Amino acid sequence: MAMTERRTEQTSTALAKARAVRVAHGNLRKALKARQLDPFQVIEGTAHPKIEEFVKDMKLVSLLPMVPGVGKSVTHEILLAFDVSPTIRMGQLTPERRQELSRLVKGARWLYD
Repeated sequence: MAMTERRTEQTSTALAKARAVRVAHGNLRKALKARQLDPFQVIEGTAHPKIEEFVKDMKLVSLLPMVPGVGKSVTHEILLAFDVSPTIRMGQLTPERRQELSRLVKGARWLYD
């Protein structure tokens, strides 16, 4: 009986955590779309520490399409030029690589047209 209660508690905790992550993703997407946040500061890691704490766990393939003007196909092109796996997380990138990624996104002629 105790194992069942424990599993139920773990499941509800995991579901609550997943919901919080989805809500945070949505809030970040809305803030980037409304241009309340600078996408290049988010990519470079110079945004607010609370934002950075959240972004470091995001995969590149999830973050890049949130940038205005960057969709799935452009994200794919950037990842090919960046020569990195799409499943890598932002926190796994060195500051130099994050700067390089930001330059790639800034240099994209389709951004902010």
